[in-house]
Amino acid sequence: GRIQCVVVGCRRTAPKEKYPEGTRIICGKCWRLAPRYLRRRYSRLRRIMRKLHIELDDLDFGGTKPGSPERRVLVLWYENWDRIVGRATEARMGIG
Repeated sequence: GRIQCVVVGCRRTAPKEKYPEGTRIICGKCWRLAPRYLRRRYSRLRRIMRKLHIELDDLDFGGTKPGSPERRVLVLWYENWDRIVGRATEARMGIG
C-alpha cells in the first residue's frame, strides 16, 4: 500500500512499509512549498527531540507530564507540523 501526501490537492505517495502505522507524510515537492523558517524550526525541534529521546513512532502525550520539557517540545512540534501543512496547502492552491 501507499501513504498519500497530507497536502490537499497533492497526489504524490510514499511506500507504507517505510513508515510506522498512522504516519502522515509531506512529499518533497510540497515540503519545499512551506516557508524556510518553518522547515528550519522543524529541523531544530527534531534535533531537540532526538536529544530528549523522543521517537517519531510514539508521538503522543501519554508518556509525558504536563509542563515537562518533553511535553513542551511535542506541543511545539505538532503546532509547527500543522503550520507547515497549512502553508504548503495554501501555496499549492495559490492562496497567499
